[in-house]
Amino acid sequence: YGGSDYSEQIEDMHDEAVVFECMKVLKKICSKAIKARDNSLRTRRQVDLTVPDWPIDYFVSRWGSDPFSRGAFCYVPPGVNGFEELKAMSTPIYDFRPKREEESNEKPNRPLIMFAGEATTPYHPSTIHGAFETGIREAYRLDLAL
Repeated sequence: YGGSDYSEQIEDMHDEAVVFECMKVLKKICSKAIKARDNSLRTRRQVDLTVPDWPIDYFVSRWGSDPFSRGAFCYVPPGVNGFEELKAMSTPIYDFRPKREEESNEKPNRPLIMFAGEATTPYHPSTIHGAFETGIREAYRLDLAL
């Protein structure tokens, strides 16, 4: 969600049209990154930046017209310890069942529900990069749990 006229237009677009626009932007970004990579010294590990024509799956949200959010970002009111509260929002819900019935320790086995989004970071709340970073954080958490 953004605060521009275009973001309001997106609210009224069909899901497939929104995905098409997103894929177009991704292809443009990646083609520029490929050109820059090919013109630079090859000192870093090369990453495949190919963008498929269409995603495997997608979900288009409409935050601006959602009656519960209306396009809002998180807000920490005065007097609240924002760092602690936002950090608590990022805590996964774990599976506390032992792997075998004879085990008695109550250590979590794996995260069952994980939370990402700009409201789950005490470092960059209310920002797009905060939302992006928390997605990466939860992907790492899931990878470590598998």
